[in-house]
Amino acid sequence: MHVTTLEGDDTYESGFQAMKQSLQMGHRPDGLFSSNDLMGCGVLDALGENDGLSCPEDVMVIGYDNIPQSAWQAYQLSSFDQRSDAMAAAALDILGRAFACPDELPSETIMIEASLVLRRSTEKPTRPSA
Repeated sequence: MHVTTLEGDDTYESGFQAMKQSLQMGHRPDGLFSSNDLMGCGVLDALGENDGLSCPEDVMVIGYDNIPQSAWQAYQLSSFDQRSDAMAAAALDILGRAFACPDELPSETIMIEASLVLRRSTEKPTRPSA
């Protein structure tokens, strides 16, 4: 197994450019994990534009943050849902307690499990029957 790191700045454009440059250098991954869904959408568009590659048949792609765009028909990007609603509620709870008792700053770890949302970008392609 060979692992390659492509770098970007968490934008659609950087995902698109990173994948485009990788393909131009002859590096085509079997799968790719992007640090957020915007980059993943850029990767998907770069695959389709360059060499006519498709997802998931040629490259599987998964993102992280489950933005609404990841569910768009054009992308159907599998993603990890960070549960930002639960993170915001936990942060507000901690802030509320910190303001209520400023001399007793809370120090705690809160674990909020992410959930995997599977979509077309990671489906195993089915082989036609003979």
